[in-house]
Amino acid sequence: MLSTVTRQFLSSSVFAPALSNTFNTRLFSNVASANPSLAQELGSECKTPSSDTCMTCPQFSEESYEIDDLSAGSIVCCSCGCPHSSNKRKPFDFFCVNCHNLMPPQKDASFFQLFGLVDKFKMDLKSLEKRYRKLQMHVHPDKFHSNGGDQLEMAEEHSSILNTAYWTLRDPEQRAFYMLSRRGFDISEEHMSKQVPLDPMFLMEVMETRETIEEAPAEAIAGMLSDVDKDIATRVERLGELLDNDQDKEAFEMAVQLRYMNQIRRELYERV
Repeated sequence: MLSTVTRQFLSSSVFAPALSNTFNTRLFSNVASANPSLAQELGSECKTPSSDTCMTCPQFSEESYEIDDLSAGSIVCCSCGCPHSSNKRKPFDFFCVNCHNLMPPQKDASFFQLFGLVDKFKMDLKSLEKRYRKLQMHVHPDKFHSNGGDQLEMAEEHSSILNTAYWTLRDPEQRAFYMLSRRGFDISEEHMSKQVPLDPMFLMEVMETRETIEEAPAEAIAGMLSDVDKDIATRVERLGELLDNDQDKEAFEMAVQLRYMNQIRRELYERV
């Protein structure tokens, strides 16, 4: 549950008039200003630095940070009122660059933005895990028990959001549906088939596969599981290509097919 202060700042008073016409280019601030910034720490996890995947590595273009977007509105620090840009092309500021206190959660910040990643399906899962652990280390509620009050509540909220974000992004199926939901698709079960009808041939194949699983002898299950794993890997690869090239309608259908195949995989594991 959101704290009272956070609810206030996420509603009517979350956007404040600009206090400066100069965009604050500092990405993250740590509790102690003498320590490296969170952006630098997250950027250090890049194995192949690229502006196509990471907001925080040194090679990321500075152009996206040189935007006068404080004039359009900003996220305001609950403690000192310092404005922070709401630009979605920069990492989320967990700490105020002025007073170093925790910032309130931003309700429309993407899961990718929280980890300093560009909204792309393809990602390095090991890097994602390291970023997650570093962020949790900085915002974990255990570090804010002595502060109490809103700082502790916001730490609990940030920690919870990061957990959800991490487990969503690490799973290809969940990552795909999350991306599609942010692009306007209704991903609820009851509305999926209404938005993009599935190929009847694929549905027929699913039915036949399930019948085969029910009738298959135990010794055949391992081979069937291997075939399904290969099918899933191919669909995940294709799904990434579709999403990262903004072919959303085709990606939605592929994501639904992936969900079916993952269910078949679970059914096979029950037979192992």
